[in-house]
Amino acid sequence: MLIVQEYINELVEADKEGGKTICDGTFLNRGSWDAALLAVGTILSAMKPPGHHAQPTQADGYCFLNNACIAVHLALNSGCEKVAVVDIDVHYGNGTAQGFYESNKVLTNSPHMNMVHGVLHIHKVDLLISLEMGRGLAIT
Repeated sequence: MLIVQEYINELVEADKEGGKTICDGTFLNRGSWDAALLAVGTILSAMKPPGHHAQPTQADGYCFLNNACIAVHLALNSGCEKVAVVDIDVHYGNGTAQGFYESNKVLTNSPHMNMVHGVLHIHKVDLLISLEMGRGLAIT
């Protein structure tokens, strides 16, 4: 699932109204929607795409649109049979992984900082991979 239309409508309306608290710690202010749309235009650059916390139905972690998911859908719709996403960051790319739980065409890998021990690591999270189609294709 890429992005739910109702969620996009919510962001557009919040922008028109001057802003809104989307979720805990994530605020859409004047100009945030335009900035999110401009960021989508960077998805084909060599830089890590922003937005890895944004989920198909909601903002999260200061992310409104998940540019990694948009890039993956573009690649799949352009003829790629399978895509791998490697998201190296301090935080887990929960939105990117969630976007492909039901896909057997996308491998997501999100090594991130262990806030307790302060080291970059990979840990097994079978609980997150509960849907049969994408079983085993998310590595955190």
